[in-house]
Amino acid sequence: MQNGSVATKADILVVDDDPDISQALLDFLQYDGYHVDLAATGFEALARSKQLPYSAVILDLGLPDLDGLVVLKKLQEHDPELPIIILTAFTAPERTAGVVGQGAFALLTKPYNREQLRGTLRRAIGVKVLATRVETAESALSASENRFQSVVQSTTDTIVLADGRGHIMFWNKAAERMFLYSEQEALGQSLTTIMSARYRDAHERGMAAFRSTGESRIMGTSVELQGLRKDGMEIPIELSLGTWSISGDTYYCGIIRDITERKRMEQAQAEQVRLATLQELILNSAGDGIYGLDMQGSTTFVNPAAARMLSWTREGLIGRPMHSTLHHSKADGAPYPAKECPIYAAIKEGKPYSMDEEVFWRKDGSCFPVEYISTPILELGTVVGAVVIFKDITERKSMELALRDSEERFRQVTEHILDVFWMTDLEKNRMLYVSPGYQEIWGRSCESLYASPQSWLDAIHPDDQDHIRQASTMRQVLGQYAEQYRIIRPDGSIRWIRDRAFPIRDASGIVYRIAGIAQDITELKRGSGW
Repeated sequence: MQNGSVATKADILVVDDDPDISQALLDFLQYDGYHVDLAATGFEALARSKQLPYSAVILDLGLPDLDGLVVLKKLQEHDPELPIIILTAFTAPERTAGVVGQGAFALLTKPYNREQLRGTLRRAIGVKVLATRVETAESALSASENRFQSVVQSTTDTIVLADGRGHIMFWNKAAERMFLYSEQEALGQSLTTIMSARYRDAHERGMAAFRSTGESRIMGTSVELQGLRKDGMEIPIELSLGTWSISGDTYYCGIIRDITERKRMEQAQAEQVRLATLQELILNSAGDGIYGLDMQGSTTFVNPAAARMLSWTREGLIGRPMHSTLHHSKADGAPYPAKECPIYAAIKEGKPYSMDEEVFWRKDGSCFPVEYISTPILELGTVVGAVVIFKDITERKSMELALRDSEERFRQVTEHILDVFWMTDLEKNRMLYVSPGYQEIWGRSCESLYASPQSWLDAIHPDDQDHIRQASTMRQVLGQYAEQYRIIRPDGSIRWIRDRAFPIRDASGIVYRIAGIAQDITELKRGSGW
């Protein structure tokens, strides 16, 4: 519950005339382990400060009796080392300018951020402890020095103290681990040694400004930047700065935390958000229906297309057992047991199942044919559910039925005419169809032509073969093929054939098949005196 050992049992004085804010701060700080006193006026705050040595004060500038800056000054006169955090709704520069320079530890505005206040208070108390112990050390009290060393050397945070010139005068064990410099290497070095080159000019300007004006934008706050290790590697750090004076000399304290892991987690969380957003965009824009199932077969997510096809709302489907909702019956109305469901089988067996001869049922009781695939979802090698992708194939089924009807009518026509109807691919390497008339006229089986698509040419009379071979190659694709030729049947009889062909084009206008009709005109030839 506490956010650091410095927070435990510390006494905090909250000075604010707004009872709601005071109560909220009381609850918040007590939850964090602090002992909290409340004061609603400046005079009450000054009286309480004389009764108890507070670890820190949270002060509102707008008090009903005294100006907050007056209270700030008097509290400091009583205890110069007391860290005072200004928490105010005032944002006008004339009210807030120079507050830190006048001795406030930090300035926070209402409405306040709890985490920011928590961190600022922790740093304020820590800086006071450190300042007190450094001052005691300056007075050569070795017992206090030992206690100070015990505290700062055992903490996991890096603590660096520097003199007014920015030269390192204290370097704890955590600093050695973070920056890889030993204490002997670090002492006396400039603070710029451990900061990235891009911050050094700003650091020098900031120190010069603080020495001349007593004001700093980052003093009493925490900032994130890049630290520089001895091996040249930059690391992300969070830096909290404080300052104090002893006998007119200024000293600085930096509490530094390596936030590499935090940044990694933030990046991972940002990536998770990005992927979740991308997944949502994909689900929302997909034309196919998509829904997810847990191990019990209940819905975990549904995309808009699925809800629309099923006549449900997305919210209405979440958590429902999907088999009994949309897959409970077959197309003829017969029950579809869940144990036979391929969608559930993907969960139980851990392998994908796809179907294109089943139906899903809408909320209104109607059904529609679907094609779906159910794929198990794996998490660290363990099946945790399934994702189902489906599409309404009503139109495709209608087209297939129409095509079958058309093919059946075509077959009935071609199989009852005496002529030969034939169709090949463009290269004539494959006979796609030949009607039964081929067997009657050529005297050869249709199967033999399917097996050897060029065998019809072998039956042509030798005197006609060269011409027909050339014409079939050159003219059929142009739609200019209309020839007469003789064939020799296996029994030695000769038949006259009139053969016509025309190209078939696809939707793009490209010729991809050749079709034709061959007629037996032997009797016509005989009647004409052949």
